[in-house]
Amino acid sequence: MLIQNRFKYIPLWLAILAMTALLLSACSSDSDNHHSSSEPEVVVPEATNLNDYTEALEIDYSQAAQLPLTGYFSKAVGTDRTLKVYVSENAPLRSRWTVVAVPDGVETYTFLHKEGWISLADKRGESILALEPSANGWGSVADEEDYVTEAMTFLMTTNNDNGISVTSTFSTFYLVGYEAGCSPLEAWAAEYPIYVISQAYIAGSGAGQAYLDTVGAQEYDGHNTGGYNPGPDDNVFMNTLMQLGYDGTFITHSDVPVPTLFAGYDPNDYSLTYWKAANDVLAEPDGDVYRQYVHSNAWQTQYANHCILNDNPLALYGISQVKVSNSTAMTASEIYDFLSIFTRYTNTFAYSNNLEYRLDYAEMMVAAQTEAATGVKETNLVTKVDGSTVGYEVYAQVATQVHAYNDPDSGTMIAGIFALDDYNMDGVLDPRDYLIYIPDSAKEIWGDQGAPIVIVHPGNTQTASVFMDCAMWWQVADDEGCVIAIVGEMYGSATSATWPNGLQSANFDYVLADILKNSIATDYVPLDFTRVYGGGHSLGSKTVQTLALTDTDLFAAVASTSFPSMNFDGAPIAGQTGEMIPIYLQHGQSDLPFEMPDLWGAAPMQAWAQDFFNANGLDTDINSFNLSNTIGRFQDYIWSNNQNIPLVKYTYTLAREHNCIPEEQVLAWEYLKHYSFERNAGGNVTARYFSNSGFFLADEIQIVKDSTP
Repeated sequence: MLIQNRFKYIPLWLAILAMTALLLSACSSDSDNHHSSSEPEVVVPEATNLNDYTEALEIDYSQAAQLPLTGYFSKAVGTDRTLKVYVSENAPLRSRWTVVAVPDGVETYTFLHKEGWISLADKRGESILALEPSANGWGSVADEEDYVTEAMTFLMTTNNDNGISVTSTFSTFYLVGYEAGCSPLEAWAAEYPIYVISQAYIAGSGAGQAYLDTVGAQEYDGHNTGGYNPGPDDNVFMNTLMQLGYDGTFITHSDVPVPTLFAGYDPNDYSLTYWKAANDVLAEPDGDVYRQYVHSNAWQTQYANHCILNDNPLALYGISQVKVSNSTAMTASEIYDFLSIFTRYTNTFAYSNNLEYRLDYAEMMVAAQTEAATGVKETNLVTKVDGSTVGYEVYAQVATQVHAYNDPDSGTMIAGIFALDDYNMDGVLDPRDYLIYIPDSAKEIWGDQGAPIVIVHPGNTQTASVFMDCAMWWQVADDEGCVIAIVGEMYGSATSATWPNGLQSANFDYVLADILKNSIATDYVPLDFTRVYGGGHSLGSKTVQTLALTDTDLFAAVASTSFPSMNFDGAPIAGQTGEMIPIYLQHGQSDLPFEMPDLWGAAPMQAWAQDFFNANGLDTDINSFNLSNTIGRFQDYIWSNNQNIPLVKYTYTLAREHNCIPEEQVLAWEYLKHYSFERNAGGNVTARYFSNSGFFLADEIQIVKDSTP
């Protein structure tokens, strides 16, 4: 019909000639067969050699948590191969990366551009690692093992051949293979499944039964690769697993669910069988999707599936899935729509690794950075408890509506950028970022009473977006109606973020509370400023636990994971108030070395406990707890006052290394929600309260400090 319309007014012989020319042109199109050669020619930029960088990259303090190198890059792999890297202009520290194994016979940038990967990365502020075939095309799985391993090692370490950090990653990846590039990439995924969020293979074939079954049988024992504590030996860890009700065997690589899309595959290809088993799917598909059984015993999906069942006790499907499509004509956006349903965190230890749903706010973050780049700012001032003031400059605040895949709950995500400190001492305040999540349930649950607030401090190098996605505080917020505000860190290097000193951290919390009061509470949802809580992980836990000692009036209570306060030797620290504050610390079985083995065997942990025994007037010691119990992998210990109010709590989490797991945020909230405080006009705390119902009933009682040691 198209040709008939195009040539209806010209002679037949000329129409035939023209039709022949069109057919010849179609036959001579790019060998990838994904796009017609009639499209405009792609201008291929020159790729900068990543190995040209020989000195540490300089920090651009004018940005907030952004990668220093953006654009198109190349890196040598081995003696005769290369990989390509594309980093979008607004890619943040700890960027999301999609690894694309391009097909044979294409120019890499042209292929990425035509398929839509470049524009997708630009729109979302993300990054691409392109694996390229040799001059002779992709080889077998065995032939390509060294190339793929070296390329992925670069992405995992982010160091070039000179040992210079040139970028940073979220730490787990999306994988996409095309045609002959599928099997080498799938082989790596099968060997390192806890590094793979989700994967898609287009018009290819599998890595083969012999290979998949061999690497799939490899076991994950109790050792972790975090570089700080190797974990317990096999006998100790096996006893831990048996204590948790498992059958005395380690999980294997083939036990790890990885959501997978196959497009244009032979239905008898063994890869379909392998990944269906790994994802623990039901035998019958739901349309073209094989869905995980919601009662799967896979470690990595237990929490997500628990949340699904919590929303719908009759649910049949779990989080993971294998999608099978007959069509190979899929754009980058269509493929990414599948991949980005999911997120995964912790690649050092399979028993802490979690597959979760991802909230989609990437374009909002790009919009915030774009707005901040204009330099337009608003200056504000906040007064602290001691009467001093902190000036800050607001550069951007952008909101978007979000909800997880197949989840009826939704909320508003807000990205903000402001500056309050001059880190490089050049006379200009340097911006930092934050994320605020306001669940729709906040107003539904709390109404005019106002929603409680948790100010969360991520771990070292964990940006606000990393911690929003890995800690799953937003899931707690959906269920409980609390508002989550996640603190962004300062630059530690050009490619990493870290925590500033205690004073600057306290100032950030004062400013973020001011923004919550003067923007969020007025424009979005009523907030309850008698219920402001502190949370955090690792170096963020150290920060918030220390603030509980030095800036006690900031929070009604504090609960955090994997780092006590900075008071390691038991001597008072500068600014320690000695004032009462309910406190909770969680700690993993394979946590940081100075915390090992537990509260009873680590002096810094004992110093933490004694500090808060003193602050809360508890005449006790670590062996005189009022309550201890074990629920699943969590061993809890509580020290209460004479009113039987829990004022100090410690949890030892089995089968966990240093990184926190989502269930711990649930436990943190279950502790925090019972406390509130009353402050005078100057912000000083005049009273603290405990509510057994979590303030759903008028049952709060004032907490009385037992004594003053």
